[in-house]
Amino acid sequence: MKSLTDKDIENYLNQIEGGERSEDDLDVSDVEDFCSSRQELHNDLENPVDDENDYCDDDLSLIEDPPATSESHQVPQVPFPSTTQASRRATMKGLVWKVKKLILNPDQITFRGNTTYPAELRDQAAGGTPYTFFSYIFTSQILQKIVEESNLYAVQTNVQKPLNLSEAELRKFISVLIYMSVIKYPNVRLYWSNKVGFEPIKKIMTINRFETIKISSLQ
Repeated sequence: MKSLTDKDIENYLNQIEGGERSEDDLDVSDVEDFCSSRQELHNDLENPVDDENDYCDDDLSLIEDPPATSESHQVPQVPFPSTTQASRRATMKGLVWKVKKLILNPDQITFRGNTTYPAELRDQAAGGTPYTFFSYIFTSQILQKIVEESNLYAVQTNVQKPLNLSEAELRKFISVLIYMSVIKYPNVRLYWSNKVGFEPIKKIMTINRFETIKISSLQ
């Protein structure tokens, strides 16, 4: 590196004093602006120039708008009932239910199954009873299956209280149901009432036993 002479040093100092060269040898654009007087400083403070804002304004088109609300703060949308649902509810409220006989045409009540009796049932028809026909359809195998499942259900529900239902007792229970389907009482317990009870049912089994079997058998 070439050493500076006294003349070179003197020239550099003169250039610095004249503003032609900075002390760190940087360009004028790299040197921060300074205020030469108090009034100039006051003016700069009142009217600041923000280079960063100018830069951001040029790139606003590149910045995506943030979402209005985050997912965690979104207001849940409450579904409103449709017009169809609202009109249907209004229609249901305006209905007036009436008790009357069901009127069906003959075609609706005509049996379309096989009306030919099996040979074994036909042979019993002459001297048989309604119970004969019932037993043909409601066989002993079906009754035994109901007994097994009812006893199993009772044990699974409460092992301390087995049902101990037999096929003979199940037949009695079914006979009570048949009586009840013909003789209508407003309350089940009235069939065992001392004043208005139905004697054939009262003789078959007690009300407590009937309800116990009903819970296990009709579930």
